[in-house]
Amino acid sequence: MRYKTKPVPFNTLLGTTFYSLYQVLMAAVIVLVFFTNLPVWIDSQTGLITAPNVYLAFLLAPLPYVFRDRLTVFQFARHPYIWWCALVMLMHLSGFIRAEHFGGTIEEAAIQVDRMQKFLIAPAAAYLVYSISHSTFRPFLSVLIIVAPITLIYGFIDPTFFHSKVESSINSIGRSAGTWLNPNIAGEALLLGLVMGRNSVPRIIFVIAFCLAGPAVMATGSRAAMIGWLLLSVYCLRSGNLPKLFIAIPVLIAVFYSSVLLFVEDIVESIPEHAAGAENLLARLQFMSGDVDLAEGGGDVRGVIVVNAIQEALERPFLGHGHDYADSFELGSGSHNLLVHLWHMHGALGLLVVVLLAVILYRYSRGSRFLNLSLFAYLWFTLFTHNIFELNQWLVYFAMSLYETTKSERVKIINPTTNRASASKSTRNKTRRRTRSSKNRRFSW
Repeated sequence: MRYKTKPVPFNTLLGTTFYSLYQVLMAAVIVLVFFTNLPVWIDSQTGLITAPNVYLAFLLAPLPYVFRDRLTVFQFARHPYIWWCALVMLMHLSGFIRAEHFGGTIEEAAIQVDRMQKFLIAPAAAYLVYSISHSTFRPFLSVLIIVAPITLIYGFIDPTFFHSKVESSINSIGRSAGTWLNPNIAGEALLLGLVMGRNSVPRIIFVIAFCLAGPAVMATGSRAAMIGWLLLSVYCLRSGNLPKLFIAIPVLIAVFYSSVLLFVEDIVESIPEHAAGAENLLARLQFMSGDVDLAEGGGDVRGVIVVNAIQEALERPFLGHGHDYADSFELGSGSHNLLVHLWHMHGALGLLVVVLLAVILYRYSRGSRFLNLSLFAYLWFTLFTHNIFELNQWLVYFAMSLYETTKSERVKIINPTTNRASASKSTRNKTRRRTRSSKNRRFSW
């Protein structure tokens, strides 16, 4: 008698132990490698070009989960974020075609190809976050929000450690950038890490990380990040993530801000590598005691650039100009405004990309304080940076905002309308119960 052998499922073939270890490895890679821009920083120290190979390997990382349960791929693809990713790829593809065949340059076409390759990380990271257990990210988020501000503070004290050995930016002299190599990007990443870890790490760790983030954002000199840290502290105080006593810290900083500036000035002047950028850093830190200017790179010049970029965008509001605004303006600087930047380059399609992501975050933010804060962070930094869709930490941040859930919530996250309907029904029932009980409750002091 012959027995038929059943095919062994792929997940059984690899074993449960493999997937347990693999999800820990992928969670560490997502949070501690890609979010921190570690591959690019290593290349800046060694002069090698290994980051593209790391990114290529990361694109293959979701395959074990695809083979384990192919049905989850179709469920995952129903999320509007994936359709938004396809729209961004279409935008970059149209920019490449315009640069290649309609009067553009080889450099412009190469930039669009590079942006498409980088953006492939977005759906890969999202699928991994969707497949990995929620609790797996918690220890790595704890490490991230503690280590990141420490590296920025140490990078300010010892500027030679983190700065690129290959090329350096004049604007970053006297400011700390850590592994992100750009002070403004480092300030953004620091706040994004706090938002991701707000409801995922122990409260004591979050409080310590938040206290460290204060001097860390000052070390970056990013005014948008400093204002963002203050706004985030107000939000966390209201939501209970920070103790009420924490309010004394920003109050003391505001009262003794002049003394803080003098203390920072003494530190900057004592470090030879910061001497050339001391004036720039102190001017950035004086925005609270003088004129408020959030422009990351120079006051009136940035305002002129934004105004001129809008005027040029109005000349071709639907098709765009097909190139960065920096190429058409003698000051040679971008607008540092995501909406204006993409509108000038891609026209109406660029506007649609920016607005559609805000709509997706808003739609999935109802009933979740974390996602409400995610939407605010996105809208806040679009005013001060134009390369959000090209940075690893932002792509990881969007994935964590929309997909980092528990197993029981993974079906609900695909259908927010149904979830909101059931939530509103339960809310109505609770309201009715409260009303009935309040009628029978006697008035008391």
